[in-house]
Amino acid sequence: MSRDLPLGRRDFLLARLRPVLAGAVTAAATHTDSGPVIDAPLAPPWARSSARRRVPLPTMAFLATVDRFTCLAGAGQLCSVCVERCPEPGALTLDGLYPMVDSERCTGCGACEPACPAPSPAIRVLPRLPSKRTSP
Repeated sequence: MSRDLPLGRRDFLLARLRPVLAGAVTAAATHTDSGPVIDAPLAPPWARSSARRRVPLPTMAFLATVDRFTCLAGAGQLCSVCVERCPEPGALTLDGLYPMVDSERCTGCGACEPACPAPSPAIRVLPRLPSKRTSP
């Protein structure tokens, strides 16, 4: 979020307390027959509509990864919970005892991560890193 001016703690507190301390009456207020004219206090720089710009966040793709050392299959136990809980058919498959992730089919939904029964989760859903390779 960008601001027009740098804003310190003192400026912030003065801008927040000024209408309370001054009673929202400025020095340039004029008196009429019905009483003093009260000017509306100026909005602080971060509250003005010109200071707010909506910037879209980059979308990130996620991918499940399997840590073979913490997986229960590493201890010789048959476990297929992550494969059963995966909503995308063919994204997680068993290669012998170990689960394997097909990066083309994995959507990164994260359904397999909380389903892992290992003491320290063997499946993590991490952001996909962009490839630096270019196709010829």
